[in-house]
Amino acid sequence: MNYETALLVFGILLLLIGLVGQVKAKELEIGTSSTVARAVIGVVGVALIILSLTASDQILTRLTSIGTSPESEQGIGDSAESVGGIGDVDLQEESILQEEAAARQAELEEELRKQQEEAAARQAELEAELSQQQERRRQEEAAARQAELEEELRNQQEEAAARQAELEEELRKQREEAAARQAELEEEVRRQEEEAAAHQARLEAERKRREEELRRQRELEAAAPLLPGVYTIQQVSTGRFVDAHEHSREDWRLVTRTAQNNDTQRWIFSRINGDVYTIQQKSNRRFVDAHETQDQDFRLVTRPAQNNDTQRWIVTKVSQGVYTIQQKVNGRFVDAHENDSQDWRLVTRTAQNNDTQRWRLTKQ
Repeated sequence: MNYETALLVFGILLLLIGLVGQVKAKELEIGTSSTVARAVIGVVGVALIILSLTASDQILTRLTSIGTSPESEQGIGDSAESVGGIGDVDLQEESILQEEAAARQAELEEELRKQQEEAAARQAELEAELSQQQERRRQEEAAARQAELEEELRNQQEEAAARQAELEEELRKQREEAAARQAELEEEVRRQEEEAAAHQARLEAERKRREEELRRQRELEAAAPLLPGVYTIQQVSTGRFVDAHEHSREDWRLVTRTAQNNDTQRWIFSRINGDVYTIQQKSNRRFVDAHETQDQDFRLVTRPAQNNDTQRWIVTKVSQGVYTIQQKVNGRFVDAHENDSQDWRLVTRTAQNNDTQRWRLTKQ
């Protein structure tokens, strides 16, 4: 087997491996299942086939050139005598061989073209199959990833459910504790309210007791007679102080004046019995008396002691330090004019229940 034939056979074998994948002869098995490797081997096989065919054409051309060269013709002429007409026969055979070689080359080229087309189709199929496999692999990977994510999500949901259960249990315990605490607080509030109510009741009882004591004290004070002593006498309605003329020209009349801070405005109250008193002007010791007739306007005056009820006066407490003063002989109340034209004279009048008949007594 020459070199060109070996290249051709080896190239065809590689091409078959590239197309089929694996070639098995008896116990010998050659080839590969890798798509990329098969494509590379097929291309190498095609290249070897083309190379072997190209080498065959060069040999034929060389033989043709040898047959037509001057040296060949001389050699042939020299040997023509020894081989006779063999030269013509060889030229015919050579021509036939060239034709057969050309036909064989055309067949091989056609076969190579078909094989190239088949290889291209197979390559396309392989690429499509590879694309499908890759797509299937991506889908399988995506499905596997989806399954992993679903499993992870399920685990997370289970963990969340477990955590939710824990939180609910914790919340339940906290609510129970809060309810228990609320009950304790309500009990504490109830107890405090009871204590506060009891304390309030005690305070109320104490307040009522004190009010009762104060009422009794006021009643006692109201019932208690005025203590004997020296006092100033002020009309509540005007704030003016009781005074008196100290000569007969004015009939020793009692009047009201502004404060003078002297003994003409100081009066000695002496208790006869109960709330009955005599009243004397401190400056002259004359006793307060009063006319008992309308023509004298029931004017109050001072007189020497007469030891009768015209000089006795009933002193009744109205409020703290404030009193009414009545002449015992007729029960008429001490009052006073409130203008200068009447010289602010003191008189007696029937009860009017107003501040012109109320007098503030201040102990001196």
